[in-house]
Amino acid sequence: MDLKNDNIEQNNNGEFTLLENGESLTLSFLDKEKEKSKKSQEVSIDETSAASASAEPIAEKKEPIKISGNGSHTNEDFTLLYEENLSNLVEGTIVKGRVILSTKDEVMIDIGAKAEGSVSADEFLEQPKVNDEVYVYIQKLEDKNGNLKLSHKIARTKLAMDNIEDSYKNNKPITGKIKQVVNAGFIVDIGAEAFLPISQLIKQKITKPEIFLNKTYEFKIIELDKSRGKIVISRRRLLDELEEKEISEFFEKYKEGDVVKGTVENFLEFGVIIRLTANLTGLLHRMNISWAYIEDFKSMFKKGEELTLKILEMNREQKKISLGLKQMTEDPWNNIEKRYFKDKIVSGKIKKIEKSGIQILLETAVTAFLPNSEISWLKSKDRPHFKVGASLNVKIIEVNKEKKSIIVSLKQKSRDPWGMIKEKMESGSVVEAVVSNIIKNNILILQLFNGLEGVVPKKYASWDEIEDLEKVFKIGQTVQCKILEVNDRENKILLSIKDTQEDPWYERAKKLEKEKTFKCKVLKILKNGVIVQIDKTTTGYIHISQLTDKNIKSPDEVVKVGDEIFANISNIDYNNRKISLSVKDYLAYQETRELKNYLKQQTDMDSSIGALINLEKLLDDNSNKG
Repeated sequence: MDLKNDNIEQNNNGEFTLLENGESLTLSFLDKEKEKSKKSQEVSIDETSAASASAEPIAEKKEPIKISGNGSHTNEDFTLLYEENLSNLVEGTIVKGRVILSTKDEVMIDIGAKAEGSVSADEFLEQPKVNDEVYVYIQKLEDKNGNLKLSHKIARTKLAMDNIEDSYKNNKPITGKIKQVVNAGFIVDIGAEAFLPISQLIKQKITKPEIFLNKTYEFKIIELDKSRGKIVISRRRLLDELEEKEISEFFEKYKEGDVVKGTVENFLEFGVIIRLTANLTGLLHRMNISWAYIEDFKSMFKKGEELTLKILEMNREQKKISLGLKQMTEDPWNNIEKRYFKDKIVSGKIKKIEKSGIQILLETAVTAFLPNSEISWLKSKDRPHFKVGASLNVKIIEVNKEKKSIIVSLKQKSRDPWGMIKEKMESGSVVEAVVSNIIKNNILILQLFNGLEGVVPKKYASWDEIEDLEKVFKIGQTVQCKILEVNDRENKILLSIKDTQEDPWYERAKKLEKEKTFKCKVLKILKNGVIVQIDKTTTGYIHISQLTDKNIKSPDEVVKVGDEIFANISNIDYNNRKISLSVKDYLAYQETRELKNYLKQQTDMDSSIGALINLEKLLDDNSNKG
């Protein structure tokens, strides 16, 4: 740098002042900087490099010369002094400087001797602050523009190399920050630039490498070539080593039967994944969760929940550990025979209602089963009175410790009503019952005493033929019925309602027999005849041979349903309650009646004509006499 006479002034104290960029800088600062110059010779390790020493020399500063006096010194003296101070700085060396300006793009560093240089902010791992002390590498004392050229990155790299070499030789981890995504990997700053293959960061496949930018991790140096400036690092190898170390320590520390703590990490169809250490998991199989069967075991746990478990099995080679939760408590079936035995009445809560029966929870992890066959002495498919959670008293009928099975009965708590039925009910007895159900309009279900049920087939519901039972009987209706049959082997009771009443058919049949001829309505056409309605309550049958004088093959040739026809009763079968009618008999009867009426009319007419003749003759005789 050239110094001109008008750039230098001398003050009253005999001190020389350099005028630069309009500012006056007193050169007596050299005395003040003397102590700093000594300290700058002591090289320390950069916080990011952690290196013990630099391979590059750190410039040793000379004692600065103080310029003072009475003004007898010339500009040439000052030039000599300035050059003397600059000579303390040597290209290719590392010096410590002070940050005097820090922006996002540029960092200005004062390295003493009134020497300042600019460094790109990208060369720093972290943005430095004003007055921070940093190491820089002197690339050039003066570039083509006369400026001091410095590099923080080169300084860090050179200072870090010892640490990098030590880490590589002794297989020690080294800290670095991911700075850039490149093809097939990353550029990581570990004091020097190192390459991290994308496969060496984590075990999982990486689809968005940019999310790892500016993240700081520990790495292993797997390749170092100083001559080529090649450094390859791996985080995955470090993780693998740490994992293996951690797993080895776990298997050395614990054995089967020991109790460990772990946290719920995930769920499988057959169990729970438990995190034991950072790199080791175990399996809590669903069969080892509880002494009782649990259908929805996942609802029992929350991710991150801490559990105390017992180690059941360990496999060092496969790194597999089987864990148990129920083993932390005593098996409730160990002394089951002391608490539960045959014929004992116990209380429990309905746990689950199944097709084949009901599960009853007697105590924690002890469940009994109530089969459908043991629910009631009566046959009933519907069990609306049973609800999950309801209490139920039952009788133990079987205990199997080996199978961990308890069978209970509800019906055996009371006497079999079918054993008592013959004592209270005999065939022919008339009892009162309530209509509880109507099945397919063919069968009435009647509720008797003690929950017993009987059936009334349609044909036994009334002496009269009923088309629709629901029009005659209502649910809840009380009726009188007669016991026709009791079958205790099949638990069936046959009942009749009509047999409690006198059969009105016989009286009606006697009345109909006297009247003989009827106007009937065709109800149904059969193959060989028709069913007709005689009156509101009585039906009859007309055979095809009695429908007409003509020779027909089917009744529908002469009649259809709804037709009204005249017929005479031809026969009444009182034993079988059957009335036979005949259209032919009616027609023959009508012909006979018409003939009789005709003959009578003729007779009456003959008598009238004879009377008239006799009257005329009498008149004539009387006239002649007159």
